[in-house]
Amino acid sequence: MKLYEFEDEQPKKILVDGGIIAFPTETVFGLGVRFDRKDSFDRLIKVKERPSTKPFTMMVGDASWIYKYSFVDERQKRVIDSLLPGELTVILKKRPEIPPYVTLGGDTLGFRVPGYDRLRKFLLDVNVPLLVPSANKSGFPPAKSVEEIENIFGDEIDGVINGTTGDSIPSTVVLLTGEKPVVLRQGKITIEQINKAFYNK
Repeated sequence: MKLYEFEDEQPKKILVDGGIIAFPTETVFGLGVRFDRKDSFDRLIKVKERPSTKPFTMMVGDASWIYKYSFVDERQKRVIDSLLPGELTVILKKRPEIPPYVTLGGDTLGFRVPGYDRLRKFLLDVNVPLLVPSANKSGFPPAKSVEEIENIFGDEIDGVINGTTGDSIPSTVVLLTGEKPVVLRQGKITIEQINKAFYNK
């Protein structure tokens, strides 16, 4: 397995060409593939040994991608603008440009703009939104080091970006499609912070 740095051009090219790259985030390592290649999506499912029952999160370099691929009202926009980049995944109603396989036929999708500067710059350079689940086989804990990535995946993926993760607290996941925000997974960002932005308190 090839080891890269965030600043290298080759892992960006691999992702643009439809490959799978592992990289560190603020919490754990993730596996990235471009969202608009069904063959890449199918390979990611196979590598993770994960049944197609839960959609992957879309990770983007800045919020403009969220507005491009989802329907966002003023309340949702306040949450995005106030708390992203950061350790928050926002679930929104997707636009038709998102292929049905990405959301497993559903009409919502989770979006994340990471707070990790080098990763965000990398995503902007790739210039295609990525589907990024945690780097693990289904049912096992996510990898937190390059060594763990190599042990888990070997040559099943196309490379790994060198680096370390932050703490083990996952991102908060919030559903923003209803009349009030609903936290589906509690992380560092609290419902109080989300409500403050949503209701413009």
